Amino acid sequence: MLNDSEKEKIIELFMNRGSNRSEAEAYLKMQANITQYFLDTKTKKSFLKVHGLMISYGRK
Repeated sequence: MLNDSEKEKIIELFMNRGSNRSEAEAYLKMQANITQYFLDTKTKKSFLKVHGLMISYGRK
């Protein structure tokens, strides 16, 4: 899990690339929930790791 300093650095990174703070925090929360799911669930699991974020069509 990330500490507060690491979270702030990641939030700042997203904000410098066009996201607002609430979007960046929501992304971090989603990632933390996924991590917690894999840590908590005892059954066999698998996942596909993709480096970076997938960007669909459009502009912000």
